[in-house]
Amino acid sequence: MRTIFKNISDSYYYNFNNYPKYVLKLNSVLSQIGIKQVINSPEDHFDELIYKELTILIRPMIEHRSSTAPQEVTEFFSSKIQLNRHTWYIPDFKYEEIRINLGRKIKDALVGIYSKDRNLIIIFPCIFSYNWEKGFEAPLKIIKDIIKVLKELKIKNIDISKTIKRLQIEKFMSQAITTIKIYKEDIIQSERVIRDNNESIVKEMKQVKVKFASIKALNDLTSTNFKILTKRIEEIKELPFVKSVKLTNDGIAVYIGEVMLNYNNKKVKLGRYRIYILPNKVRIYNLDAIEIDGEIKDHPHILTRNPCFGDWGIEVNKNLAALDLKKLIFTLKLYLQSYNPSSPHVALEVWKKLRKEFPIKKKVPEEGNENETLNIRG
Repeated sequence: MRTIFKNISDSYYYNFNNYPKYVLKLNSVLSQIGIKQVINSPEDHFDELIYKELTILIRPMIEHRSSTAPQEVTEFFSSKIQLNRHTWYIPDFKYEEIRINLGRKIKDALVGIYSKDRNLIIIFPCIFSYNWEKGFEAPLKIIKDIIKVLKELKIKNIDISKTIKRLQIEKFMSQAITTIKIYKEDIIQSERVIRDNNESIVKEMKQVKVKFASIKALNDLTSTNFKILTKRIEEIKELPFVKSVKLTNDGIAVYIGEVMLNYNNKKVKLGRYRIYILPNKVRIYNLDAIEIDGEIKDHPHILTRNPCFGDWGIEVNKNLAALDLKKLIFTLKLYLQSYNPSSPHVALEVWKKLRKEFPIKKKVPEEGNENETLNIRG
């Protein structure tokens, strides 16, 4: 029996699936207003709630904030259904309230919320905690009252692509703000070390200088409503070797394609690279990396995505602190094409031998196969 109820066999439905007549009736009633799925989710913890189609969540636990339902509301639902949780878990994103008339003295009871830009409806009480042998008039009436409010709110399925992009930018901005706080704490610590340890003065002053520059750049970024970040991302695309630039949950992903290392007038094919930029660091992925015993060799100077920059570190950190992303990517391309025989993780001759044992295979798509989007629930 195909219905919009996604986990109908869940014990929290109290054997609802044993009553196909009721299931189909409620399925029809909810489908008529465009609901595509109903999910009973008492034990899930969601950080980002967003759906491709109009979805109802029944009493989810959400790791943001909660409130206790008024006593008269819990008493009403306890008399109608087997209410066993009196806590309404309310998310901290934008939503409209769903309030219904429960009769008696309860004329305006909060029972749920609707978030338009997430295709999401949350119903706080578990309206399926019910003895279905008694019929289904009680939950049906509650659902119809909720539907009446949803119609007034003019619910509809929307394209969530803009919401996804906004959430990705907000996540990056949140990381930037967190980085500002961390850097401020680092500066205080660094200044303390400078006073107490003369031998550390030069090193710590360099760190303070770089992080002050980073704070300025990040403050500019977070105070201009995304315009600087968008401009800097577009500037990266001007580099001729850049294949694609994407804003992802893991940072700004820059795919530069195949890299050839130049050393002693000889070229060595290393593989295809993607660079992830975060407010405080970069990570470099070789889509054709050599993996041995769980250790990923991305480059003679990069192990498991973490680069050892050596003398390149000054230029890399300066560009990252200034959020000069175009110059940063150009510098990282030069770094990947270079080799320092005095400090490799993997000597170049060893790399060549390993590459013969583990040749590049064109199984991974050109853009890679890593998850680069929000966890969209279908």
